[in-house]
Amino acid sequence: MRLLVDTGRRRIHADFEVLDVTVEHVRDDGSLTVRVRAVSTLEEFDVASPPTNEPRLFIWLQDVDVVQQEAGEANGRWLFADLGEMSIEKQVSGPLRPLAQSTLDELDARDAERAAHRHEDEAWSEGHTHVAMTFLRLKGVGM
Repeated sequence: MRLLVDTGRRRIHADFEVLDVTVEHVRDDGSLTVRVRAVSTLEEFDVASPPTNEPRLFIWLQDVDVVQQEAGEANGRWLFADLGEMSIEKQVSGPLRPLAQSTLDELDARDAERAAHRHEDEAWSEGHTHVAMTFLRLKGVGM
């Protein structure tokens, strides 16, 4: 990744799916190095060659150092501490495997939850705007 940044290039990931994770190294402090094998669309670009939006799927490997959060809201979660170099295994065509119905149901539930939060945010914003406009009108500054 550093090589990409140093040469002014960037990489876009999308349609990300983890295929497997293996523990490579356990340290005395409890942190781990894991090897992630995943598939995603990858596209490298720079100023002279912008993204083409033509999805190409690649299977790739990357070593990741992780630590366990022991305080706050994320207590017990594993957090990325360092990303190793990514190596591309091969280009593939997808989907690699069908999604399980439980995964599809979970994705639908998350979408519904996001939609509910968006609706709440919009309702709050509309109410806040109404109150602000009413206040301004009462002060004689309104439209």
